[in-house]
Amino acid sequence: MKQKYMSIEELKSEARDFSVNKLLKVQGYQNKPLSFDQAYVLGAFSLSPFVSALNGIFEMPTAKVHIQSVAALTTFHNRAVYQDQDSGEQIAGICSAVFDYDLGESSAGFVNPNVNEIIDNCGMGGDLIKTPNLSTIAALIASSGWR
Repeated sequence: MKQKYMSIEELKSEARDFSVNKLLKVQGYQNKPLSFDQAYVLGAFSLSPFVSALNGIFEMPTAKVHIQSVAALTTFHNRAVYQDQDSGEQIAGICSAVFDYDLGESSAGFVNPNVNEIIDNCGMGGDLIKTPNLSTIAALIASSGWR
């Protein structure tokens, strides 16, 4: 198994000073992307209710983690942030946490997932045309028909 970018001990250390509110105030509301390390910790924070190895690291009730994760991830996912030359660090940091603590640990397997159905629905309106982000609308329509 490959070595994780941050071990559980390192994440515990980072979690002591981690604050979604601070990230939002200092960077999110200013449309400044996160550094790789900040994004990695945010990714681990977002996964913490779902990954047993991360449970309890951030010492926050699960419901609050859900709300704060959604607020942070949606705030940092916008055109203004992604137009910044340093935005690649943010994307890479969150993805690394997901690969380290979710996909890399998945019992279903990454290469051959054990799922019956899958939908790939992504995009952020990056076509520079002033139209609504249709991937969001498509996701809502698709989820309404989910069994």
